[in-house]
Amino acid sequence: MGNSKSKSTSGTLSIVLDPCPTGKPHILAGQTISGSLYAQSTARIEPSPINIDAYLSGKERSRVRYTETESYTDSQGNSRSRTKTSYRYADREILRMTIPLAQIATGVDAGAKYRFPFQIQLPPDLPGSMFCSENHRGGKSGGYCEIEYKIKAELKGSGRIFNYKVERVIDVVSAPLPPQPVPHLIPPVKQKVNFFGCFDVGTITMGARVENTRVGKGETASIDFACKNQSRRGIDRVEATITEEVEWSAGGQSNRMKRKLASRTFRPDERWVKLSKEEMRSLKSSSKCPTSTFRNEEQSILEEIHRAIHDGENRVALDIASSSYQSYLGALIKVNHHLKIKVFTSGLCTHNPKVRVPLYIGTPSSVGGYQGTASTTEQSQYDNIPTVEAI
Repeated sequence: MGNSKSKSTSGTLSIVLDPCPTGKPHILAGQTISGSLYAQSTARIEPSPINIDAYLSGKERSRVRYTETESYTDSQGNSRSRTKTSYRYADREILRMTIPLAQIATGVDAGAKYRFPFQIQLPPDLPGSMFCSENHRGGKSGGYCEIEYKIKAELKGSGRIFNYKVERVIDVVSAPLPPQPVPHLIPPVKQKVNFFGCFDVGTITMGARVENTRVGKGETASIDFACKNQSRRGIDRVEATITEEVEWSAGGQSNRMKRKLASRTFRPDERWVKLSKEEMRSLKSSSKCPTSTFRNEEQSILEEIHRAIHDGENRVALDIASSSYQSYLGALIKVNHHLKIKVFTSGLCTHNPKVRVPLYIGTPSSVGGYQGTASTTEQSQYDNIPTVEAI
């Protein structure tokens, strides 16, 4: 959880967070952090004002790796060009909260130990801690981005304690999503199926319903789908895919990471069968001079798709990995999620109809309760230390 102790031959500063009842190593946005700053001096400090300041900070941070071409002259005087790798850096503060601690003006005896308790509530709209690299393998060798939170403390004015500052990284998880679902209906829409981009071979009418577009990590997204094939191309398969895209920027440059979170294939049904030549010829003829019968048939297809979607005739469930990032739109970092439903038609050089729905992925609504970070073992070593009340 980060460096919680600063130590030298002159003294020690330590930040200890209160034990977590649930034992989970993270803190929820919107909840309260409590703990103590412990200070010990091995040398006598004469009476003088000593201010103990602490604060909670959070930052977006990015490093972008990019290549650029530069010109140079070789040893023979010839002009040449070469590509080199460069980096741009940026950070932005998204949180800074002062934690009131204390002031000591009575002097400090050698070996004296002090405890400065604190308590502070996190804002409820904080994004969770995260780290993402361009190859998604961890490490900071290439481009990367992160959101990091720290508790920092500083003693000012003592002149004796060698290390004046201490900090502790804390793992913050975004506030749980509301339990109410946010469904999304894609009404039946007719899409052309073209061969070589310009030859019309019919249409596919497709519709879908997403049970909840606001999904928690580790939860399941349910999608209902139905379509009617009115083309000369058969349908090989229909896939539903959830994709995650992370983009970060610095100094006008940007890196990105894209990965597939989940994918499932819908079950084929009789509506996927392609039209025969005679059926296609009849359909084109009717569409040129539509009669009431033709319009009723078209309306019947729309109603049939609506009914199939509503009844859940063809449903898939996509599991959202608990390692997914939270959807987020920041100044330096953007995390987007979307669902794509794509119809793969048979044959080469044929258009594959698709629809796309944005999703929001966050902390499951079932997550709750106070979350701390320290263990009882860490806490016990500081028992029976005098407490200095905050002022």
